[in-house]
Amino acid sequence: MRTVSNAFMHVAVEWTVWVPVSAGGEPPAGWSPERRTKLMAVTGKKQVIEELDKAWQHGRQQLASATEAKLANVRFVVYDPPLAFDKASFKMAGDLHEHLGQLITYTRLLGVVPPWSK
Repeated sequence: MRTVSNAFMHVAVEWTVWVPVSAGGEPPAGWSPERRTKLMAVTGKKQVIEELDKAWQHGRQQLASATEAKLANVRFVVYDPPLAFDKASFKMAGDLHEHLGQLITYTRLLGVVPPWSK
């Protein structure tokens, strides 16, 4: 089970790396397993929010720069065999949706009522 901050940082890593790669983009320059390890150790609310913002901006920029040629050549190598864009995008959407559900559960366990429930 992840902590709340760890769940958010996991999402930040996915927005930084897996979302762009699933659409033919690239992780940021200098991305490494060590950078991932450091991100996963972030726990402070302010830094978590900053990292989520940076990850979101990078992921959005990479998706916005997708071209037909890039999308046609996606081979999402996280899976064996590698997935083409259509399957990779559904995998990413499903995975991130699971994390949303996890975070909703965490907030409810902490006594926070989601705004749409009021």
